[in-house]
Amino acid sequence: MNRLEYSPNDAIAALATPWGESALAVIRVSGPGSLARLSGLFSPTEALESAAGRTTVHGRLLDPEAGGEPVDEVLVAVYRAPHSYTGEEGAELFTHGSPGLVRRVLALLGRAGFRPAGPGEFTLRAFLNGKLGLTQAEAVNEVVRARTDRARSLALHRLAGSIETRLRELKERLLRFQAAVEVRLDYPEEDLPPELAPEAELEACEQELTRLAASYRIGRLYQEGVSAVLAGRTNSGKSTLFHVIITNLALAAIIVIAGL
Repeated sequence: MNRLEYSPNDAIAALATPWGESALAVIRVSGPGSLARLSGLFSPTEALESAAGRTTVHGRLLDPEAGGEPVDEVLVAVYRAPHSYTGEEGAELFTHGSPGLVRRVLALLGRAGFRPAGPGEFTLRAFLNGKLGLTQAEAVNEVVRARTDRARSLALHRLAGSIETRLRELKERLLRFQAAVEVRLDYPEEDLPPELAPEAELEACEQELTRLAASYRIGRLYQEGVSAVLAGRTNSGKSTLFHVIITNLALAAIIVIAGL
């Protein structure tokens, strides 16, 4: 995404499903004025304008520049701010999946004032609008790119906010510890109780951060995999070694997750 072209006030549109022939395609739109722009292309217009958030409307997309020619019969899922993925008003269009039709719909949206969304821009807006934390935003990409069921499970665990919650708690504990240290520095002549800055609290935070760092390494391994070659003579123990490695990795992942 070109940073010079980015503005959170733009209405954006993008294909949310892969390019190629399919029964259906999903096109997402988001941003201020999205529903008003979309209503000008939709029939019946009043059905979309009056639709409540988190409801679905059936109708047709029309091309105003072609004399109101029907482009496709669609379903539109309506989202009203702030109750949407991005926190903005928006919609998801369920069209038929012909590549030619998808290109026509995207061109139609472009003429209506939607610009193409940059890579990850919907999730970026969700983060900027406080709908997702940073670790959750990163987990969205990990869920999409997960190559194994285990990688999917770990990414979904982070998307649910488990890591975000732990980091938030750690931040609060460290801020309290910092405040206690600063009080001691600002008022060294005061006889302050040692409980204000207990050393055990700092050690506990350090241990928790170590566990979180370990969980990151395990997650990367499941997400990206590892390239390795086990070479040796016949019946030299290659299969046995392989199963031991896999078993230990699985146990390590379970221990780390349980520790969170």
